[in-house]
Amino acid sequence: MPYVAWYPAARQQVFVVSRLRGVAMVRRIHQDAHFQVSADELQRYPKTSDPLAPSDTIAVFVETPKDVRQRDWVAVAGDTRRVEAKAPYSAGSTVLTLEGYGKWVFAAPRIVYRRREDEVPESIQRHLEWKAEQIVAQYRSGFSLGRLSEIYEVPVAPLKLRLPEWLSTYSSRE
Repeated sequence: MPYVAWYPAARQQVFVVSRLRGVAMVRRIHQDAHFQVSADELQRYPKTSDPLAPSDTIAVFVETPKDVRQRDWVAVAGDTRRVEAKAPYSAGSTVLTLEGYGKWVFAAPRIVYRRREDEVPESIQRHLEWKAEQIVAQYRSGFSLGRLSEIYEVPVAPLKLRLPEWLSTYSSRE
């Protein structure tokens, strides 16, 4: 599975498409052309010299604006800003409220930075989204996050992260 790495020689992020015997096949984020580099030259997040990466984060390529989460960091105007809130906008884009910056329209695929503990495997994310309404109902009836974690066999952290958004989403359906 491709992942994002920091390539110090080019001072940019790259997708590592494959890696074999010390050689990595990489491509630039918004280009299709592949090239080879020594795998030793690449730096894996969170330990990189990427000047924009907040400490203890990984770089994640988000395909659509809806994949951005609250608490992610986005590089805007030469600095990295934390996402405080998000709202849908026109044509599939999202308006983000960024800490110390204000509102900003996120309209195209790009790199965001995410705390390592916030990164949850996609299969678990899909499972939780599928069960979100049921999880909210159980939480409102008195189930603790620990108990919900046991029931759905997922760590507490992703539940704690998504629950505020689910509560607001499913509040109007009572």
